[in-house]
Amino acid sequence: PEKGVTRVGDQFLALRHGLVELDSDQFLSIKEIFHLSPSQMELKGTVFAQDFFGQPVTELRVRQAFLAMGATLPPCVLFLERALAEAGRSCQPQEGVLLACGLNPRPGHDGHLDMHIRDKRAKAGITDAHGRIDYRRRGRLPTVAKDALIATYIDPTPGHPGRTLLNAYIPTMPGREKHVRAGANVRLSQDKHSFYAQADGLLILQESSLSVSEVYYVNGDVDMRTGHVEMERGSIHVRGSVIAGFRLTCPGSIVVEGTVEDSRLTAGGDIEIAGGLVMGGKGLVQAGGNVICLFASKARIDAEGDISVVNELINCQAQADGHVIVAGGNSKIIGGAIQAGESISALEVGTALGSRTIIHLGLDEGFIYKKNQEALRLRTTLRDLEAKLGPGSSAAI
Repeated sequence: PEKGVTRVGDQFLALRHGLVELDSDQFLSIKEIFHLSPSQMELKGTVFAQDFFGQPVTELRVRQAFLAMGATLPPCVLFLERALAEAGRSCQPQEGVLLACGLNPRPGHDGHLDMHIRDKRAKAGITDAHGRIDYRRRGRLPTVAKDALIATYIDPTPGHPGRTLLNAYIPTMPGREKHVRAGANVRLSQDKHSFYAQADGLLILQESSLSVSEVYYVNGDVDMRTGHVEMERGSIHVRGSVIAGFRLTCPGSIVVEGTVEDSRLTAGGDIEIAGGLVMGGKGLVQAGGNVICLFASKARIDAEGDISVVNELINCQAQADGHVIVAGGNSKIIGGAIQAGESISALEVGTALGSRTIIHLGLDEGFIYKKNQEALRLRTTLRDLEAKLGPGSSAAI
């Protein structure tokens, strides 16, 4: 006997799996055809088309050999079938064939938030119907309604342990908890898994908290870095200026601490600009409430409430349902067209030089007709709702 063989009396016993060889010098040995990696995770071997008795080698016989070796996992059928087919076609043994693999451990998934309100804004602009990218457009900010489900916390998973080919246990790494607290205007359910909004506003997701703010703060200018700022709920506060060509839209109020260039500001409430409106006739400031600013030049202003300017209105197109008030120490209205439903006041109106100044007190017929049509539409909607829900109080309904 030589390698892989031992003699007990008149018997020769194999010490390993393999191919029996008897050389010309009458040395009996076993050529190893299976090799198990040191990690016990891979079994490679030589595949023959038939054994030394001329019997075909099949997948079933390989499985039986695995069981005899103590392997607990099945062979890699795809690689084995390919090797058997090639050995039969070429009449040559196929060496180094991957016959079986251990089961690798799978780590658990970390705890995470499943967001029901998603930020769908584009980071670099939105492509229009003609294939052109508008780098100012980013989409609307993610806002939520009161009592809306914001997010659900998904618990970490324990993971799945692995096994070697000889059935040794391989531990795994469980997922980690993610600690998220309910911030301002957010309520956490009793089971500590569901987050609900307690107010209408902007959804703010930070590293470890969820909150809802009624005001969206822009820390700096509204420019190419921010794109247009558009909200379906809440208000906007800009801690810088609004650069020409950008748009601010919200149902609440807008506050700008700097100046506003040729831009479009639309708010359901008031618009307050600490600096001035420095426009070239292309921008528009439109408020469902009042408009307040330090000064305005070549601006278009439309307010359903009052327009209040500290210093001067220069070559502006301004219309207010209420009052137009220019009340500072240097209050002037020079050039442009100013219209108010209630009153217009300033220390100085018009100039002997330069542009003509038009002052119109009272609302024009077109505006009155538009307001009457809107009131009619609201009354019709109210009647339809009462017909469906009943005329009782909101609590009774």
